[in-house]
Amino acid sequence: MKQLLGIGQPGRLNQLEARVEAHERSVQQLKGLAGAFGGLLTVIHVAIAYWSGRH
Repeated sequence: MKQLLGIGQPGRLNQLEARVEAHERSVQQLKGLAGAFGGLLTVIHVAIAYWSGRH
């Protein structure tokens, strides 16, 4: 139990929480990048459709 909670030092639970938070942050960043990339592809698709005369 002392190893898990730590003895005046960050224990394994704190280390695990930090790793989970870092992972969640990276997942959120990836979701944002995917959304931005999808928006960019939509704009490109609309531009191509406009210039090809199918508007």
